[in-house]
Amino acid sequence: MHPRLLIDLATACRRGERTQLTYRDRAGTTSTRRVDPYRLIYTGHRWYLLAYDLTRQDWRTFHTDRIIDATATGQATALPDPPDPAQMVSTGIALRPYPVRVTIRLAVPGLQS
Repeated sequence: MHPRLLIDLATACRRGERTQLTYRDRAGTTSTRRVDPYRLIYTGHRWYLLAYDLTRQDWRTFHTDRIIDATATGQATALPDPPDPAQMVSTGIALRPYPVRVTIRLAVPGLQS
């Protein structure tokens, strides 16, 4: 991700300015999203944008490394009851499926199954 994009997103959050995103999802599909950006959150591994998605009429978290372009529209946002940013991102991360599932069985002396 280009640092300028992160600056543009931070500016849109600070100004409360509606933004149009070009976004690539996990499957590689590109879409245009109109959002009201609220906060940028850093997890120690990556940046996320918390924004109200106007098309879906719901709060969404976006991986900033999947945002191809962000253009502020000049229109002020009207954020309906913003959620806690850290909670929203941590919940989103925890609910994502992991690519590998394992079962571990340990032989423990003295225990019977």
